[in-house]
Amino acid sequence: MNGKVRYTTTQRGACKAVHGGYMYMYTLHREVKLGASWRCELRGKCNGRMVVGGRDYVVADTETSHSFH
Repeated sequence: MNGKVRYTTTQRGACKAVHGGYMYMYTLHREVKLGASWRCELRGKCNGRMVVGGRDYVVADTETSHSFH
């Protein structure tokens, strides 16, 4: 499910990515060659991840891992 990513800010000022009806938090410890790594905001319950490349387009995702939504 490739496509453009939208961004929003939390109440504490952290950046969140919105894509495909799911919200993602930036993953600092996961640098990948394709772009920035993001994980689903439901940490501990959901294994959903995506990689956002240049021009804010998703280059890889694990949409099927959103099993608790």
